[in-house]
Amino acid sequence: MAEEFYTVAQAAERLQLHAKTVLRFIREGRLPATRIGKSYRLKAGDVAVFAGSESAESLTPEPIRATCIVEVPALSSSRAERLITLLQATLLGRRGGSEPIQCQTAHDVSRSLLKIVLIAAPADAAALLSLIQTLADDCQ
Repeated sequence: MAEEFYTVAQAAERLQLHAKTVLRFIREGRLPATRIGKSYRLKAGDVAVFAGSESAESLTPEPIRATCIVEVPALSSSRAERLITLLQATLLGRRGGSEPIQCQTAHDVSRSLLKIVLIAAPADAAALLSLIQTLADDCQ
């Protein structure tokens, strides 16, 4: 079944708001929309949730996510860069069908400490934690 989309004017009419108010809500991130060319399109379900006529849970459930913070001590700058490069290469080489993974790294040179923050599905996070352990052992 195809998803129904609204223009800004149609969404404004549905929400009983002015079109400029709908645009402001889109720009503020309060109302999800997709920009197509110079105009926006809004999913009918998103407009219904915003209007309060449907609950967000009835549309699509949010996937379970795990947040992990890993500290790798006693790493020189060159070893930290190597570990970060290997981790990023692994993430870039993933297949497109899986859940997205967020990965941020920070190396504190004065303390020789590398911090890695992962946000991923629990199974992906577990696999990455195992990989980080292996890479960290090789880098030290």
